[in-house]
Amino acid sequence: MRRRLLLVCALTSSLACQAAVIVAPQDVIDDYRAMLAGHAPEQARQLTGPHVRRDTVELLITVQALRQGGYAGPIRFTAADSYARTLLDVETGRADLTGTSVWAQDLQGRDLDASLPLIRDGQFSAGLFAASANLKALGCRTLAEVRSLKAVSNRAWTVDWRVLSSMRLAGLENVPVWSSMVRMVASGRVDFLLAPFQPAPDGSLSTPDGVLLPIQGVRVVLPGSRHLALSRHGPDSAAVQKAMRLGLAELEKDGRVRDFYRQSGFITPQTVSYRRLNP
Repeated sequence: MRRRLLLVCALTSSLACQAAVIVAPQDVIDDYRAMLAGHAPEQARQLTGPHVRRDTVELLITVQALRQGGYAGPIRFTAADSYARTLLDVETGRADLTGTSVWAQDLQGRDLDASLPLIRDGQFSAGLFAASANLKALGCRTLAEVRSLKAVSNRAWTVDWRVLSSMRLAGLENVPVWSSMVRMVASGRVDFLLAPFQPAPDGSLSTPDGVLLPIQGVRVVLPGSRHLALSRHGPDSAAVQKAMRLGLAELEKDGRVRDFYRQSGFITPQTVSYRRLNP
């Protein structure tokens, strides 16, 4: 196997005999692998099951774009436990790129480059997810009613935080780790969190700590575009940037990016008619 890899390195001009290092949260990496169920990521087209969601399909898009763009070397994952750490790992060159998208504004002023947009401005609608036992939250239908609730988010998610702050809620807790946010909602310490819409028939978000349900008929729109963050100092940054530029353009052209987002539940025709709570 090693001899074969060395031969590929020698024959492939775009490869500097390094591994492309992709950073993502550990739960996303685990669920991505479970989603593929041992199948080669390059061959995946139709996705089903409980592990198909926005961030796992984004990791698949990242891997497919690298291969589509001509990157023939090994691909390795590394885990980061927070959004801030993910960006830092790419900025310092510990990783070549993120495997999940980040807001364009969070890349400004940092020593980072951005991929082509995976999500364009105005495309990101999010649901308000509450514990299945929280009948008060699940019964809300207007902004006035939602304002009586408490939410949890991550201040480092600048777009989410700004939107939630503008809604003048009864409370907004800052928690840096996603799993901790979920536990707070599931336990009833807060009423809801923001998350992309899900592909389950009832729209539920299944987590190890319980099932969260979207408040029906309402949504918020998070402004701005989302991109993969690309390192300028990673172990194989030049080859990775070239492959991502070519590969993402191809995946966008053949409709694969939109197809994966639709399969994940992130793009759903029915949620377009939901009441928008923020301006």
